[in-house]
Amino acid sequence: GLASESTIEMCTRASKEFLKCIHPDDQEMVKSAVNTANETSDIFNIEYRVVWPDGSIHWIHSKGNVVFNDHGRPTNTMGILQDITERKKLEQDIQKTEEALIETKNNLVNILNTAPVNIFIKNLKGEYTFVNPAWEKCLNKKSDDVLGKTVFDLLPEKTAKRFHSNQQIVIETEAPVQLEEEFINTDGQYTAFMTSIFPLKDTEGEIYAVGGWSSIITEI
Repeated sequence: GLASESTIEMCTRASKEFLKCIHPDDQEMVKSAVNTANETSDIFNIEYRVVWPDGSIHWIHSKGNVVFNDHGRPTNTMGILQDITERKKLEQDIQKTEEALIETKNNLVNILNTAPVNIFIKNLKGEYTFVNPAWEKCLNKKSDDVLGKTVFDLLPEKTAKRFHSNQQIVIETEAPVQLEEEFINTDGQYTAFMTSIFPLKDTEGEIYAVGGWSSIITEI
């Protein structure tokens, strides 16, 4: 038969008491989800915060449905509540870490792109994977024409062999080297550089690339 008025009132009071426990910023969302389940008979599946008597905030995952009587009137809700506070803390920590990494990456890119010295990165095959604007300007080559190529594709063979040999020393010794290099540009002009080449390693300590920077020390 119809649910008695006392039953409906009891459910209403229980609902109001339940809402009091929900974080103020999440109350409208929870009410909306339950109301939608009321109207559509669909399952509600939501995550929200609750405030414990000691004032601490906890996350709850709630999944369930509204129970109706034979006359289609809602009488109560049935489902499960799961404390997911630890999971949420982990997710928030991961998000903060990702945001910090993005900020660090953006800062690094800005530094590389505005540095007044020539900066490059090559993979272990000797192919350029990054050159900064200063490198492009100094060697009069655009990055699109450089990336994926080696020094043998870009420089005279004698110069390319010397540059390649320096990279191999870094890979074999897993140690940085600093040396003076000479370069002949497309106009035949000799330029002397102070160059530092160093290994780039992954989290397991394995070399995955070689980086370097160089600055002009004299022009002949």
